[in-house]
Amino acid sequence: MDENVIASIVMIAIGLAMTIAMHFVRKAITRGCTEPIDAVFTERYNHYSYSSNKAHSYPVLEFDYKGQHYKLRGHTTNFRNKLGSNIRIHINPDNPERHYRRMDLFVPGFLTAWGVLVTISGIVVLISNL
Repeated sequence: MDENVIASIVMIAIGLAMTIAMHFVRKAITRGCTEPIDAVFTERYNHYSYSSNKAHSYPVLEFDYKGQHYKLRGHTTNFRNKLGSNIRIHINPDNPERHYRRMDLFVPGFLTAWGVLVTISGIVVLISNL
């Protein structure tokens, strides 16, 4: 078998694997979080990671839901909003502490697009070598 054909089959397999894996990652992030709500960015939570030898700053988000007040730490560190700003999050109505922001879906979305591009490239290389 030609090495270009083998390379294209490997590209297709990697692209499909990445696309499928990111589909499940996105589903895991969004699972049950169907209620959009506005939270307020009230402070930054600073955490030092000894494994990476870096300090990380996470947003602290506060909101009220069904008469109860919630104060949660966001998931991502690349948070450029100003203190006091409203942030749209999606919460799980059965467990309001489970939440996500649209920005939390950026990396899985980017890697899904990358997987599709690698898959298409592998198909093109395969067709051109048959």
